Order: sequence, then structure tokens, then C-alpha cells
Amino acid sequence: YGMVRTDHILFIAAGSFHFSKPSDMIPELQGVINGIGTSVGFLIAIVIMAGIREKIEYNDISESFQGTPIVLVTATLMAIAFCGFSGLI
Repeated sequence: YGMVRTDHILFIAAGSFHFSKPSDMIPELQGVINGIGTSVGFLIAIVIMAGIREKIEYNDISESFQGTPIVLVTATLMAIAFCGFSGLI
């Protein structure tokens, strides 16, 4: 696909932020904070899931639940647990 030239993007962005008031920057700041929070939350969920999968690997699980089914059950239980955090912030 080729090299991505970011200097043009920065030039356009600098011009758009030059004429904005500080109060106009609040939505952009909220978007950045939301993006960072979402990525940190996803990282935490993936690390927890990896740890649980390592522990499940050595447990005695029936043959019908080995592999993908136990991962889906684990993901479901994690989703239910994370629903408890929905109203904290």
C-alpha cells in the first residue's frame, strides 16, 4: 500500500486547531479519553481471559466443553461480571 505521509495530516490538523477556542476542544478531549479508556479496558479483558485460559488448560473438563465451548462460557461469565462495572463512572 505504500508509505503513509503524516506530515500533510498534521498540517491540516494544526490549521483546524488554530482557530478553535478552548471550549471547542472539550469534545475532542472527551473522545481521546474515551478511546484510551476503551483500549485499556480491552487490554485488561484480554489479559484476564489469557490467564483464565491458562488455568483452564490444566483442569479436568468434559470432552464436549473442551476448546471453543469453554472459551465462550468463560467470555459469557466475564461479560456478566463486567456489567457490574457499567455504572461506576
